[in-house]
Amino acid sequence: MEHLPVRLIDEAVKGRPKFRWMYHMERYLLTLKRYVHNRAYLKGSIAQGYFMDECMNFCSKYLSDVETKYNRPSKVSPHHTVEDGYNPLTRND
Repeated sequence: MEHLPVRLIDEAVKGRPKFRWMYHMERYLLTLKRYVHNRAYLKGSIAQGYFMDECMNFCSKYLSDVETKYNRPSKVSPHHTVEDGYNPLTRND
């Protein structure tokens, strides 16, 4: 994590550092660490996981009839309407 001290110096010059921030490089490194399944073969495991993820992303863009993370329908349906006069905060006795 050689980039972190450099970033902290920049943040100290600009203003006080915000330690809860996750920088782009750290977030990407976390993504790569999630690919590791075989700790004896780290680099190969990361490369294989990244390659599989890229292949799945490439294939999912051509499968329009299958639900993927890129063509998933919205959870908030624009066709859903609320009945007039219904208020969830009032009691219906």
